[in-house]
Amino acid sequence: MNDKKKLGIQIAQMDFQNAVDDRRATKASSLTYMIGVLAILFSLMSISDPSFRLYFVAGAFIVLGVSKYRIDLMSKEQNKEVNRCYKKLNELIGSELC
Repeated sequence: MNDKKKLGIQIAQMDFQNAVDDRRATKASSLTYMIGVLAILFSLMSISDPSFRLYFVAGAFIVLGVSKYRIDLMSKEQNKEVNRCYKKLNELIGSELC
C-alpha cells in the first residue's frame, strides 16, 4: 500500500468520525435546549393569572415544535453526511483490498 492511499484512508476515517461526532453533538445540544424550555414551562406554572399562563404554555409548545423540526432537519442532513463519508471510506478500503 503506498503512502498516498494510506493518507487518503486516514483522512476518510477522520471525516467519517467527525461527521458522527457532529451528529451526536447536535442531538445532545438540541435535547438540552428542549429540556431547558420544559424547565421554564414548569417554573411558569406557578403564575396565578390563567390567561398569562396560557400564553406561556402556548409559546413553549411552539418553541418545542420548532426545535423538534430543526432537530429533524439537522439530523437528516447529518445522516446524509455520515453516509457520504462512510461510502467514501468503504470505496477507499475496498479499492485497496482488490
